[in-house]
Amino acid sequence: MLRRRALAACTASDTPTDPPTDPPTEPGGTWAAGTTYAAGDVVTYGSDIYRCLQPHQAQPGWTPPNVPALWQRV
Repeated sequence: MLRRRALAACTASDTPTDPPTDPPTEPGGTWAAGTTYAAGDVVTYGSDIYRCLQPHQAQPGWTPPNVPALWQRV
């Protein structure tokens, strides 16, 4: 009886799901002021690659190395 309950409990919660995936690390282009970026977008600036942390429209001077609240170097 205990085995039957254990099997019933397992079958309801053991539904296969897709594994989580990491955001792409290949750059999507060169950072540019005036561009709208979504969280997860990846760009190059100088010789470095950055991932966008918050959606925003880039402004002059908001380069990835200058605004760590918006960009993370990868």
